[in-house]
Amino acid sequence: MLEILKTGNFTWIDIVNPTKKDMDYLTENYDFHSLDIEDCLSKVQRSKFEEYDDYKFIVLHFPITTRKSYRLTIEEIDIFWGKNFLVTIHSNRFTKLLDLFILVKNNENYKNNYFSKGCDYLLYKIIHDMINMIFPILNQISHEIDLIDSNLDSMKPQNIIERISALRRNIIFLQTSLKPQRAIFSFFENQLKDQEEKDMDIYWGDIGDYILKILETAEDYQELIEGLYSSIDTLLTFKTNNSIKTLTIFSVIMLPLTLITSFYGMNVKLPIAENPLGSYFILGFMGLISIGMIIYFKIKKI
Repeated sequence: MLEILKTGNFTWIDIVNPTKKDMDYLTENYDFHSLDIEDCLSKVQRSKFEEYDDYKFIVLHFPITTRKSYRLTIEEIDIFWGKNFLVTIHSNRFTKLLDLFILVKNNENYKNNYFSKGCDYLLYKIIHDMINMIFPILNQISHEIDLIDSNLDSMKPQNIIERISALRRNIIFLQTSLKPQRAIFSFFENQLKDQEEKDMDIYWGDIGDYILKILETAEDYQELIEGLYSSIDTLLTFKTNNSIKTLTIFSVIMLPLTLITSFYGMNVKLPIAENPLGSYFILGFMGLISIGMIIYFKIKKI
């Protein structure tokens, strides 16, 4: 699906779930490199930036959450960027960008704001909104960490491990998607030339600062998660040792009792075996052994 938004001399083309027909439209109307067109129809694993004489091509990745699952997924945005045009290409799963395009298209105030300083500033505003979308994800991760920490003693260990594993995965996805982009916006801030607005380096620096803040926060959360995992691992080890200790004590107490009963279970003559009260003597002796061993373990604090 291809939609076009024009205001003044500037054009924003938004393509959702790109098809060959959409790419043919771009090829016919813009002088884009064929390799960049191919990248838009395939999945690019790493963020990248290519600069040409008439346009720039950027591939960015952003983490998003789905309504049905807490797991993060990485969505790709391909951007062609020139002096008087901006082309954004993405899937329909990137609902934030879909909603943003509709908002700018239907609201004059937003349209005037986003296009006020040309396509450079329009791209900044779009990426700024995409970056701000990540902060609720960080808040969700923080809330999940607090929930696990406050219920560490009451939650089932299996549930805790599953949640910690999900948090680890989400943070790794967050870091791997944003780390390459920090270098891209650092390049924009310091070396990118031929921009319409002379102060655009300040805006790109602002994006870089946001990304750095997110990465530092994610790193802090990763350390907290490692601490929680270490705590639950220690707790599980302690519980396991207690269980093994209880079973060992029970086995040690039962061992001499089993030995005595096995002797008297044989078809041979043994002391007091023929005595009518012999079974009571044997049971009493076994009870004394059990009590004695229990007292011994108590004294030794085993």
